[in-house]
Amino acid sequence: EFRRVLFRSHAGDFDRALKYFEASLDGFRELGDDHYVMSAMDGLAWAYGRLGDDGRRKALHEDLLQMARERSNSRMMALQLEQLAWLASRSGDVGPALSMLEESHGIYRDAGIQPAVADITSVIADVLVRAGHAETAARVLSCAEAMHEKFGFFGIWSANETESVMDSIQGQLDGAAFARAWEEGKELTSDEAVAL
Repeated sequence: EFRRVLFRSHAGDFDRALKYFEASLDGFRELGDDHYVMSAMDGLAWAYGRLGDDGRRKALHEDLLQMARERSNSRMMALQLEQLAWLASRSGDVGPALSMLEESHGIYRDAGIQPAVADITSVIADVLVRAGHAETAARVLSCAEAMHEKFGFFGIWSANETESVMDSIQGQLDGAAFARAWEEGKELTSDEAVAL
């Protein structure tokens, strides 16, 4: 049933998906299955976001982050940090967004999940270009793109998102500055990119 909920949510029926996620959450709580409780809560948060209720979405991600920390569920922590960073960056809170992404990056790096490390590095580039740091964003995105070519993608980040961030960067830099930063970024490790 939970897989069907995910399918419905991706099909665009977010109101219906919300009801299924709520029902699933109640069921998993009754069963005492923490993993699926958190998965259902994450699905609820995503559905609320798709319906334009970022307040509820943020509250759920914050509750989930606390639960994940209490249960030492590092992958769920990394996912919630990424989601909260995305919300923070959209509201102009660049510092907190980058701090959360740095923590998420460290979790995925320590777990050896290289596609997720590449995704988080790309998200950092997105935050940087939105904050007007296009040259640094170009270096970071170049590093992430090299990793994606080697390891693939992990979550919802895709080549389309990379292209969108690249367009934003190129809109802020001249061709020579972009080419120089892009070449420099290819030589960076993800740790070096995050340190930028």
